[in-house]
Amino acid sequence: MYDVLLHPDAAKTYANADKALAKKIARCLQQLEQTPRFHPNIKALKAQDFKLGDSNMTLSEVLPSVRKLSVIEKLKLIRILAEDLEAAEDISPLEPFKTYDLPTPYNNFGAGATLMQALEAIDSLMLCVGDIL
Repeated sequence: MYDVLLHPDAAKTYANADKALAKKIARCLQQLEQTPRFHPNIKALKAQDFKLGDSNMTLSEVLPSVRKLSVIEKLKLIRILAEDLEAAEDISPLEPFKTYDLPTPYNNFGAGATLMQALEAIDSLMLCVGDIL
């Protein structure tokens, strides 16, 4: 069972509604109390639906609350934030439709040999340190 909280303006409108409308609203509120997520007229809120006044919160203010979330809620938050980033126009330093060079070891045939030399040097250094100890 869930608690349905009405905004003061909505509560005032509900209190002033005629009996027929108040009865319909009461029935809807009862349905919400029992199954708030599974109703054809209910839609999930998006991040942009929330507003905390005119002030912005810092990361240090938000993190304690985020850490208290369940794993599923954290995953939903990640999805919401990813959607917000996708919709953002200026994600610096990346630019839309620009090709970025990503260096990889593919087709760089000397990289493997250089890596092996570095690993062998580390191994020999470890052996020397082991002898000293």
